[in-house]
Amino acid sequence: MEDKNKSHKPAELTPIDKDGQDVGGVSGGANLPSKERAAKRRRRVRSPHPGVKVLRRKRKSGDVWLARWNDAITGRQSEQSLTYLGLTTAEARKGWATKKAQELNDVKKLVSLGFANTTEKPIADALRDYIESVGARCKSSTLQNYRESIDAFAQWLKLAGVKRTAELNFNVLIQFYDHWTQQRAKMPVQGKRAGRGKKQITSKPRSAHSVNKGLRSIRTMLSWWRKHGYTPLLNSDVISDALPHAKTKRCMPNFLSVDRIRSLLDACKRHDAQKYKITRAEHDSGSKGNATPRYFPATEFVLVMLLTGMRLTETITLKWEAVDFASEQITLSEDDTKTGHARHVDLRVCPSLLKLLARMKLSCGSATFVFGHHNPTSKSLWDSTKKRLITAYGAPQFTWHDLRRTCETFLVCAPGIYGAASTLLAARRTGHSVQVAERHYLGLIRSIPHKYATLELAMEIGDIVETSEASDSSDGQCADGQPA
Repeated sequence: MEDKNKSHKPAELTPIDKDGQDVGGVSGGANLPSKERAAKRRRRVRSPHPGVKVLRRKRKSGDVWLARWNDAITGRQSEQSLTYLGLTTAEARKGWATKKAQELNDVKKLVSLGFANTTEKPIADALRDYIESVGARCKSSTLQNYRESIDAFAQWLKLAGVKRTAELNFNVLIQFYDHWTQQRAKMPVQGKRAGRGKKQITSKPRSAHSVNKGLRSIRTMLSWWRKHGYTPLLNSDVISDALPHAKTKRCMPNFLSVDRIRSLLDACKRHDAQKYKITRAEHDSGSKGNATPRYFPATEFVLVMLLTGMRLTETITLKWEAVDFASEQITLSEDDTKTGHARHVDLRVCPSLLKLLARMKLSCGSATFVFGHHNPTSKSLWDSTKKRLITAYGAPQFTWHDLRRTCETFLVCAPGIYGAASTLLAARRTGHSVQVAERHYLGLIRSIPHKYATLELAMEIGDIVETSEASDSSDGQCADGQPA
């Protein structure tokens, strides 16, 4: 009688030799003479892919082919379904295993030379190391942009049960990508006492630009972890394949036409003309009042952004020492720009702006910043100014970055300013690449006459700039609204 307690061995995987044939088991050579079995074992050692075993798992639904190996860094056993990869022939499986064996051999050489690192860490420690590294070499604003998506990634890993960087692999990143792309868009909370910067989740999906912005930060961090040996199961191909860019739509750049530019500057003039009826100081001194500006002047700020094409932060932090009246240019150092590349802003193509800056310098005396006195103005001040111009003074809808786009559009499209080198010189002036200038701005405007050799003439705002110069000279005030 058969013993019921007798244990039965589970079905084993069948090793495959270099030709795709079975080499193990009873049918593979148990009945062969001992010399032939020894020779067969020796042939099994001489594999074209040492360290990588190709195995066949028999199932009712069909055979499944696997590749199994020990990781060159961690030593842990790993496997990959070759059937899932679509490798249905012996030649295809052999080629994949040979390539994998070569990769493992290369990693082993790096480990032996000390170039590969096996320092896996808890997620929290690895995140802290990366933040410290970024904080030491990047601007605080850059780090702040990184933190939003990085913190969301760390929170998702915690919920997914991933505690160490060595656990990050292709499947984990794929699951996070699905989670990240399914998030809903956030909108600012409207109404009184809503709180500055407070947002609420909406039912709309996030735009592809928002998705890609977060993915860029996460890919950058994962690449840093990979280079420092924190993620032994990740390489550059795995990161790029698991976290691909979302497809985006390319829209026409939003720039201001001549009519919208003039409308904006007229609104700025009405905005700056507003005065307090009478202030406490004027009342105490017996003055008639109606002499103190109600708001920070906006005309000069708008003209500087419009005619220089500088970014908002570059304009806010612009110092008088950067304005070279002798060489007629503004010099932005590598610390003043977003890209970290120093550049010159040529003022010869906007002579009216050069005169306006000279009058402002005489009025401000020993001020350090062009817009401000010894301290720069805040970004929130100019955001509220923009909102006021649109809602209360009839300015067209615009953003501060639209003024930068407008400047580059006219520089590239005006044939009388830079001639045949307009794309190159406009890109250098604004800090863009030539490819960006050609792709986004070339040919947007085709009606600028060849005789217009300055930005003021091309934008048809020469009369408004001259009026602004005269009012600035008569008011005798700094750009921060304080008396000279």
